[in-house]
This record gives sequence, structure tokens and C-alpha cells, in this order.
Amino acid sequence: MPQRLRGAEVRALRSILDVTQPEFSLALGGKTAASTISRWETEAIGVGEDIEKIIRLLVCERLRHLAPGVLYEPVVLIALKLTDRKTRMAPMEFRRSTLKDGRSIEEVWTGPLALRVASAA
Repeated sequence: MPQRLRGAEVRALRSILDVTQPEFSLALGGKTAASTISRWETEAIGVGEDIEKIIRLLVCERLRHLAPGVLYEPVVLIALKLTDRKTRMAPMEFRRSTLKDGRSIEEVWTGPLALRVASAA
């Protein structure tokens, strides 16, 4: 089950879209103040579940041309049940094995987020 976005993740998504906080506000419909976005990013306040789904939809729509083979259904994003970060998730282990010079090399990451694998790969 997807977890609620943290401030650093909101900031990362905004940076990936290459927009400022005021531009992000406009992209979200203009009803969210840039100062609110700043408070999300510093985790002074949490992102509401509905606006978080809008953020996820916005990112997918803006970036879909970069990954035309990846299909997503907006209805599925809207129906997401997000887990509060206060809920502890069981630790997970991710492995990537490759063959190099006839030897097997294994890299292992442990932690609650697959994001660690993506950033380390």
C-alpha cells in the first residue's frame, strides 16, 4: 500500500517538474498557496490526502511523454488508499544480481522503501 508523501518527496517531485513553489501552486489549480507548499516541504504540516492524489496525477501527466511505454490509469491513482507514515511497515530487502567477468556479484539493500534501490542503481 502506498505511503503518504513526505516533505522531501514533495520537494523532489516539484524539482523533477522543474517548477518553483508559486508555479507548482498554479499547476495544482492556484488554490494552494506557495507558502503552504513550503510548509509541506519542510514537514511543518502534512499534505492532505486529496491534494496528494492531485500531485501524483499532475506528476504522471506531466512526465508521461518521457515514458510512453508506461501506462497508468488516473482512476487507479484517485482510488489509492494511502498509508499514514506513522504506520510501521515490515522491513524489506531488495537484491540485484549481475554477472561480471564470469562471477556473480550481489548487491543487497534493506529498508522500507524501494526508492533506495532506484537511487542506488
